[in-house]
Amino acid sequence: MSLDDLDELLSGLEPEQEPLFADEPATVGAPSRGRRSARPRRPQAHSAAPSGGLRPWQRFILSFFLFLDVVIVGLMMLLMLERIVLP
Repeated sequence: MSLDDLDELLSGLEPEQEPLFADEPATVGAPSRGRRSARPRRPQAHSAAPSGGLRPWQRFILSFFLFLDVVIVGLMMLLMLERIVLP
């Protein structure tokens, strides 16, 4: 018995699986070895922007508030360590 025969037997026993992710094709049975699919793969468009789907002005406000948080925490640390003294 060859691997191709085993693949055919397994494909008859297992139900069709749903893809876990949108860019994965659905598979039947065990994955085939050395075979290519009949249809060529096309590049997938990314649905979400790398910035979490925020608009540019929202990213600016978020980065500005993050900058202010770092400045305020830094100043509080300098005050607690008495590296700077308020007049």
